[in-house]
Amino acid sequence: MTMDNPLYLKGLVVILLAFWAWDVIKTKRKKRSADPAIAHADARERNAWRYVRWGFRVIQIACALYFVQMLIQILLA
Repeated sequence: MTMDNPLYLKGLVVILLAFWAWDVIKTKRKKRSADPAIAHADARERNAWRYVRWGFRVIQIACALYFVQMLIQILLA
């Protein structure tokens, strides 16, 4: 079986898109520390790195939107 058939490629793209969407949609559980000192230190660290995390999240969203746009173009071609 070769991947020259556009129907196989489109099916593969749909399956990959479905797996990707499932990974994005599923909830990620945060681990809570029982020790208040560790929880406080984690909160301080999250606060200190918040702008880096926001920037990284913006880049992730931009790449995801580009990826979805490319997949739609492939599926409609």
